[in-house]
Amino acid sequence: KGTFEIVTKPAGRKVLPLLWVYKRKYDAFGNLKRYKARLCAKGFMQVPGIDFNDVSAPVSRHSTLRIVLAHGRFASFSWSYRPPFGS
Repeated sequence: KGTFEIVTKPAGRKVLPLLWVYKRKYDAFGNLKRYKARLCAKGFMQVPGIDFNDVSAPVSRHSTLRIVLAHGRFASFSWSYRPPFGS
């Protein structure tokens, strides 16, 4: 599926150790629904500026996202678009 790309290790660099994290997902009745797995690099061994340059982790609360989506849903029906400068 093209999820991973196999590359050669650059000369003079260490390879970060990896860790598979497994989870079980259950439905509302407590029955096992599916298994999930993800591959994580052990980030505590990374060196800033060498192994990575920038970290971005956008976070929002679920309630904020719901408000923004609801506003956009209802606002799209009541707003009308007027081109700027009378075009």
